[in-house]
Amino acid sequence: RRDDEPKRERRFLRMHLHGLNLSGEMRLLEPLPGKSNYLIGNDRSRWVRDVPHYGSVEIADSVSDARIALRGNKSRLEYDFVMPPGSDASDIKLSFEGAEDMSVDSQGDLVLKTRGGRIRNRRPRSFQGHGDERKGVESRYILKRGGRVGFRVGRRDRRKPLVIDPVI
Repeated sequence: RRDDEPKRERRFLRMHLHGLNLSGEMRLLEPLPGKSNYLIGNDRSRWVRDVPHYGSVEIADSVSDARIALRGNKSRLEYDFVMPPGSDASDIKLSFEGAEDMSVDSQGDLVLKTRGGRIRNRRPRSFQGHGDERKGVESRYILKRGGRVGFRVGRRDRRKPLVIDPVI
């Protein structure tokens, strides 16, 4: 940037996760074709080559065995919370740095107002089971004290894992 150019305002939204300790195992899933090279600067010892691409990453909570899975789906970022049997979804809390205001609209979507516009997090879909045996579980966002967001989950079988699946 030249000194006479106007300074551009940085716009960002950063999601923080509270209630889970994501220092457990990280697994890279869904290998994708191609590799990237990061040849930054003149020091060849710092160059990184042949970095593989993956469609998703899963990070485990080191205490409760809960996991968060992150993946791209076309132009959307998706993240799932995979809660083990007996766990409490109310332990998960999110905060959003860069959000000026938050609300839950009449469709149950979480709407974040930022300087760059509104970002809509679709009402979470939650379920138990796999494939054809997947059973939906009612869930929704709730606004909590301190500018945090949580999840309220309806009746479910506490002996089975629960997946909470929001979509940005």
